[in-house]
Amino acid sequence: MSQGLAWLNSKIGNQTAEIGNQKLEIGPLGSGVRPVAITFDDGFRDFYTDAFPILMRFGFSATMYVPTNFVASRPGSLASPTAVRKFIGRECLNWAEVEELHRAGIEIGSHTVHHPRLVDLAWPQIQAELGESKSEIENQLGTAVEAFAYPYAFPQYRQDFVGKFKELLLAAGYRSCVTTQVGRQRPGENLLQIKRLPVNSDDDTRLLEAKLEGAYDWLALPQGMLKQIKNLSAQIKL
Repeated sequence: MSQGLAWLNSKIGNQTAEIGNQKLEIGPLGSGVRPVAITFDDGFRDFYTDAFPILMRFGFSATMYVPTNFVASRPGSLASPTAVRKFIGRECLNWAEVEELHRAGIEIGSHTVHHPRLVDLAWPQIQAELGESKSEIENQLGTAVEAFAYPYAFPQYRQDFVGKFKELLLAAGYRSCVTTQVGRQRPGENLLQIKRLPVNSDDDTRLLEAKLEGAYDWLALPQGMLKQIKNLSAQIKL
């Protein structure tokens, strides 16, 4: 993600992007060649066992966002008797595996501590989720953490919340925040409210190509309308 954003916001027309151990000459916007940032949320262990080997085989990197409370201790550690931790019924990574991913070039970002619905929390609690998760990853890996992924649906129509939340992100030391908003990121757009394209096992090659070319971006409109309706409904109930 950090490499992709650096390219996207560069004022240089052409530059070289490093992908794995290879270098790819990337042209300016409109040239038909653009980098894709591959992101994964939640820190599930099947990323390590299934996705990671495939990424390495084809020379790709990625960004993994982990909720630190669900990352298990390193094997043999006396810090916790729990060898495996699960989130929504799925086994999660341990810190030894996270460190191995990091050494291999996978960017590790924060996905809070407990993966809560942040919009339902008080501001001190939100601040703790941002700061404590960042500190834990930095202590475990010995590197700065500047990437964050918002858990659950991003409340884009709660402008009061979004504004304050971005202030807390900056204060905590984050430089980017990905969300559930559908679409592709463009130069000059806010790095603390990054849109993404969902990808799942139902995507074939043609659908994936269509998403990357922008044919999926229209879903942002109905998605936004639905969120706005839900927000107005919640206000009426209050």
